[in-house]
Amino acid sequence: MKLTWDSTRFTAKRSYAQTQMGLVAFDLVNQISGPIDQVYGHTRNFFHSGPVEDWAMASLRMRNGCEALLQVVDYPGLASSVEIRSYTAGGGSVGDLAISLDWKVDELQVHYENFLACICGKQRPRVGWREVHESYRLLYWLRASARADRVMHARELQW
Repeated sequence: MKLTWDSTRFTAKRSYAQTQMGLVAFDLVNQISGPIDQVYGHTRNFFHSGPVEDWAMASLRMRNGCEALLQVVDYPGLASSVEIRSYTAGGGSVGDLAISLDWKVDELQVHYENFLACICGKQRPRVGWREVHESYRLLYWLRASARADRVMHARELQW
């Protein structure tokens, strides 16, 4: 899965936008593939200065045995997009399925407004706390693996 965007188009602080985009990516990965067993992450800061990375790559192994590659890129002037590709092998051939999802920065406003309405007791959450917790855990896990520069298994994660 590849998620790209330009954080300069957000009105929020760049580090907040980065975290939200990472959470979007991990939420999609969780919903598509299920629980993750190991992560090997790399993060870099190529395009922006500051404490938050603008490029992240993770090799993921799910509990069900599937493997995935996740790439998250924040680049000035880059169009926002999500691309999910699936490869299957069997019988001497390889299948390739690509799905491009278009989204707009303004669509995140809906989630933010829902969050504020929940705090005020006016609405129920669009996303449950378990999903949010798991996405934050995976973001923490990717960064921990990148800092250690090694594969990290689920049982090693201190969360």
